Amino acid sequence: MRLRRLGGLALICGLVIAGGYPREIYGNTSEIPWNNNIIFERTSVDESIQAILTTITRLNGFKAIFKPGITGTITYRFKNIPLAGAFNMITELNNIRYEFDKTKRTLIFFGPSDLVDGKTPSEIQQINDMIASMNKETQPKVDKKAAARSKVHEAQLNAARAEIENARIKSERVIAKTQREIQDQERSVKRITLITRQIAERQTLQQKKLLTELNLRQLQQSNAEPSQIRRTTMQTKHFARKLRELERRHLKELELLASTVSYPTEPTPEAERHTQRKLWTRPLSREDKEATRVPLTPKPILAPRSEENPQIILRNISDRYKLSGIGKYDNEYYANINGAEYKIGDILDGLTVALIGRYEVKLTKSDESGVIYLIRFRQKPN
Repeated sequence: MRLRRLGGLALICGLVIAGGYPREIYGNTSEIPWNNNIIFERTSVDESIQAILTTITRLNGFKAIFKPGITGTITYRFKNIPLAGAFNMITELNNIRYEFDKTKRTLIFFGPSDLVDGKTPSEIQQINDMIASMNKETQPKVDKKAAARSKVHEAQLNAARAEIENARIKSERVIAKTQREIQDQERSVKRITLITRQIAERQTLQQKKLLTELNLRQLQQSNAEPSQIRRTTMQTKHFARKLRELERRHLKELELLASTVSYPTEPTPEAERHTQRKLWTRPLSREDKEATRVPLTPKPILAPRSEENPQIILRNISDRYKLSGIGKYDNEYYANINGAEYKIGDILDGLTVALIGRYEVKLTKSDESGVIYLIRFRQKPN
């Protein structure tokens, strides 16, 4: 959850800088010994709530334990805020509860999903202990024989429920199987009806084609007029073309029907010939085009160079590493990269942290003297 309530945060930061923070907003942290000499400064961009709370508790000398319900991120710039003020601002605005173990100096954080009716596990345990002690005082004596009989009855009732459940599951399976068989029979009937209609249409058209061919032969043998022979020839070609179109339409109908059938169907000879014809005449696929394409020589990409020193090459690696926070503690800067804290001189995957700026981190590599690696915020901080 990102902190976008700029008006409320501006009021809170003003009160903190003025010398304190309101108890009704931040809550009461009198049970936690805070070090008021430490001032919290940090620029966070889409930074995990757990990372910021871990840093605050570590600066105060505590350990932090987080329950699974602690989620969300923060985008905010903390400036001259006491540790207690930053701590309470984050916990209150994100509805986070916590418990403090004085002996172990540990803070345990609970998210909204970790609470039961808005209470932490220790509070619930205290309530349960109180209720148990009250029930123990007012608990009546239990008849052991009656308790044993009730257990036997409960076991019999559970066995009867199990038998009913098994019978219900079996009946549902039988009904589902029957429904599948009915659907298969309906599909078979549809297929037979379709094939019968297609055969009738094909036979009718074939008869018409055959009659025109016989008529054409008789006209040719009787030396009829050329116009009549030409007209009869066109009719023969027309019926032949109609017959081919009918065969293609029948194949499409069979393929459409087969796509809705749950079991494999045997292809007809017409479908096999149609498939072979499609295989022989299919166009080139994208893979074939890529394989036959002549690769172009890519243009060289010039690496960006520093404006101050053109001999230094700058390489932005923000897509490989996520910079989510930059803070200053005890006059030393720290950067949160991929959820871990780094300072100047630390090593990150073979790269040495050389400089931590306001919005970016510069790193160097020992075997590359003229290259500086940059890690920047992926979005502009507020």
